[in-house]
Amino acid sequence: MKMTGFLLLLCAFVAGVFFGIWMDWSVAKSALSGARDLRYDVQPYLQANLEVHPGDSISLRGPAGGKVSGLQMSFVANPNPCVNQNTSPCVIDPKAPVTAHFFNCTGSSGYSCTDPAIQQSPTGGGSGLDGYSSYSYAKAVKVDFANLMGMAPSPGVEPPPGKPIVDVVATNLTKAILSCDTNGTTVLLNDQGKPIPSPMTPASGQSVFWIGNGPFTFTGSNFPANFCSNGNPNGPYPPSPGGNPLAQCEVNMSGQSFQYVLQSQSCKNPGSFSIKN
Repeated sequence: MKMTGFLLLLCAFVAGVFFGIWMDWSVAKSALSGARDLRYDVQPYLQANLEVHPGDSISLRGPAGGKVSGLQMSFVANPNPCVNQNTSPCVIDPKAPVTAHFFNCTGSSGYSCTDPAIQQSPTGGGSGLDGYSSYSYAKAVKVDFANLMGMAPSPGVEPPPGKPIVDVVATNLTKAILSCDTNGTTVLLNDQGKPIPSPMTPASGQSVFWIGNGPFTFTGSNFPANFCSNGNPNGPYPPSPGGNPLAQCEVNMSGQSFQYVLQSQSCKNPGSFSIKN
């Protein structure tokens, strides 16, 4: 009888623990299920990219009065990250490259606007405690028991950066976005999706960013020694955690003229470019 009573008390205790965890989980999930934890990824080229996740839907809404209609996102460099290539609403394709996607918007009567890029993330969305949209009861039990045993998981750590850029964010800069032309050749575009003239003419003291929508190779063997105060760009530029592959040059000289080659991994052919200042 004593053993039976003990087992009953033990079962009641265990049931109470699990019921308590369920109560905490259900109340918190209900309170935060409608909240959104929005994050912008701040880039060294003076831009804050809104982080988006697979399945997110982004729409453009014109100004009050209805004078602008048919707003669509026009992506500056390929590829388009939207499912079925729709651009308003744009549902983020889970298979889209994990990188920033730059876009402008266009509408009726010649209306146009520029917008910060969206930054693709490989994971699902969510908010609150570890993403309440995907925070299951089983996960709540695991976390609570880990806390009870003093084995709670440590908070997430941001991945280390890729190739170092400069210590201070540049204020005078040129952004050159890698893309592919209709022949599959690597080209450089500006924020509006227009080709950047070659030769590029950066002044001394200016910062130039070459920004890829995926890995690229920079052949800068023709750069004069110490042309860039932060080191001349050269070699492969792999994906960068939390952003795009970047090559940067803090221009340190004037009166120079030379060529360099860029090969975007998403393009068939390399492109040849030049600098003259």
